[in-house]
Amino acid sequence: FVLDSPPGAGKTGIVERLALQGFARLNERVMIVTLTNEQAFDIARRLANGFPRIPIHMVVSKQLELPHDVADLPSLTLA
Repeated sequence: FVLDSPPGAGKTGIVERLALQGFARLNERVMIVTLTNEQAFDIARRLANGFPRIPIHMVVSKQLELPHDVADLPSLTLA
C-alpha cells in the first residue's frame, strides 16, 4: 500500500492497524517504509508503547543517532 494524503489525515493510524492485523491475524512479517527517520521513530514508538508484547525490528544505519526514548523501547531490536 502507498498512503498518499495530507498531513493529519490519519495515515499513521492506518499503518499501525494494518501492521497489527498482518502480524496478529495473518501471522505475517510486516515491513513499513517511511520517508523520514522521524516518521519511522513515531511508528516504532506507537507500536512499542501500544503493543509492548509484539517484537519490533528497525533497520537503521550505524551512523543514525536514535532518540533516547526510541532506543530504550524494550520490544525494539535494531538491525
